[in-house]
Amino acid sequence: MKTILKTDVYYDNVANFYDDLYLDDISIYENEAIRKMLVEFIKDLDRPKILDLGCGTGLGYELLSKSIPHGFFYSGIDIAPQMIYKAKRQYGEDQYINFYIEDMTDLSMFDDNSFSVVMSLFGSFSHVIDYERGLSEIYRILKPGGKLFLMTYSKYSISSIISTSIRLNCSMAFKRPYNIRNSKEQMACDALFYSPSILNNALSAIGFRNVKYRGLNYFMEIDMLKKLLLKFPLLIKGWADIENKVLSGFPKFAHSLITIGEKQNDI
Repeated sequence: MKTILKTDVYYDNVANFYDDLYLDDISIYENEAIRKMLVEFIKDLDRPKILDLGCGTGLGYELLSKSIPHGFFYSGIDIAPQMIYKAKRQYGEDQYINFYIEDMTDLSMFDDNSFSVVMSLFGSFSHVIDYERGLSEIYRILKPGGKLFLMTYSKYSISSIISTSIRLNCSMAFKRPYNIRNSKEQMACDALFYSPSILNNALSAIGFRNVKYRGLNYFMEIDMLKKLLLKFPLLIKGWADIENKVLSGFPKFAHSLITIGEKQNDI
């Protein structure tokens, strides 16, 4: 039985070894895949002002800094103080980059219509239980026409379906405990697992438009396949390319559900 902790306490507890959990070849492949998506996502924006929600130790900044030659303004927030402490140590702060300890449901430190891009990578937003309030805050601070890039855990991921079928104590509930990848700790925190329909209802009610979905990692979270691929890392990209080609039209079955949308211009 895992101990269920508050999100900030959970991530403070794992902060010291958090980055080391994502040095495996599957995680490295996923980081590169997201880096390419982000480059495509913001390539037409001139020096965009970007807010990274649930920035952790600064991965979002690292991926962007490798990719955008014309520069950008970056702010990262996280609810866990130790994560922000590590991000500041690794990347510093200046007039172009800042890190803050903040809750995604209260972005009152930021003005209305102040960011051209809001992103949240690798499931951070899934830990926002009052998700409708969080999405409303995102909409408020985005500029008209501003872009949203949101990664959440997927309710109907293939790995969840298989786990639920094999182990009767698992479920595909919207809210359930989550323990980060590769961690053997006997603790977890609550997270929300989304489907496109849940997000569609929430985003359309607020006013987002042009909402589209993509998936990342369909089978590679299944233990047996994951162990095999990690023994033969040269197979990872080829396997992932096959997944994406065959299942790209079914993002809800991926481990990570990627939501892309825009704030309306006519406000």
